[in-house]
This record gives sequence, C-alpha cells and structure tokens, in this order.
Amino acid sequence: LSSGDHIVASPDVYGGTYGLLTEELPRFGIETTMTDMRDPAAYEAAIQPNTKILYIETLTNPVLKVCDIPAMVEIAKRHNLLCIIDNTFASPWACQPLSMGVDLVIHSTTKYLGGHSDIIGGAVVGSKELIAEISRARCIWWKPRPSQLLPLGTRHANTPCSNACAE
Repeated sequence: LSSGDHIVASPDVYGGTYGLLTEELPRFGIETTMTDMRDPAAYEAAIQPNTKILYIETLTNPVLKVCDIPAMVEIAKRHNLLCIIDNTFASPWACQPLSMGVDLVIHSTTKYLGGHSDIIGGAVVGSKELIAEISRARCIWWKPRPSQLLPLGTRHANTPCSNACAE
C-alpha cells in the first residue's frame, strides 16, 4: 500500500487490526472505510477509485460475525482488488479461504496453529508470487525458535479446533 490508497474493512475486526486500520495507517495516508462485512453490497458500495484491498475475517473477533467469502471474492475480482482474510478463529481445519479465491490469508500462530500457546507470531499465506512480492518489499522472516515450535504445535492443534467446531 501507498499513501492515498484505500481499504474496505469491517468495524468488527480484531482490536489490533482495527487500531492498525483506524490509527496507524492513516498516519501514512492510507484510509479505511468501515462497513458491515455481512453485507456484500455495503462492501461494494464502499469501494472508491483508490481502493486496493477488501479486508475480511472468516469469523470476526470477538463477536463471531460470519461473512459470505465467495461473494466478497467475487466483488474483489470484479474491481481488481486484493481480498485479504484473517482466518485465525476458523483455522485451516475448518475453512480454507484460498480454495475460495481469497488472495491472502492471515493466521495468528498464537491461537490454534501454535497448539500449545508457546509462540507469538503470525503467518500470511497466498500464492507464491504474492508472498515473494511481500517478502521482497518487507524482508519478513521469522526467528528460528518459533519456526521450530510451530510444526510441533500444529501436530496437536487439530484437537482443540475439532472440539471448538463440534456440534
């Protein structure tokens, strides 16, 4: 993103994300319009000529609102925007947004993926090309220790996730 760019997001996103969108990014000239992600038409109406990203969450944190992911992807594609989703609360065991056409998926590895609450970190998943572009632009790399712990946590993460998804 660059100064002058625009994002459409929901006011119900995770608190840290809300702060980034409403307090930090505006300092760099990046504006966000907040609208209800359960209403794809409202998201589409909020798109401006300078919009670059539709930002959604599989389940909002903490109120667990659900969005229509395929509808949001369709809107993003129609307007040539990136569709970015935070899939932390759903986890990759319950929802695979990339298979629905989402461009980038964000996960907090501190939650389900870590499995043991022993790492603090995050992951961004997407096409090889998009990840390469992000890596070149930001030189984002993880320290060795969390990289070693994450595979151990994911081995056990399916159990709490399965319990959370059980009827």
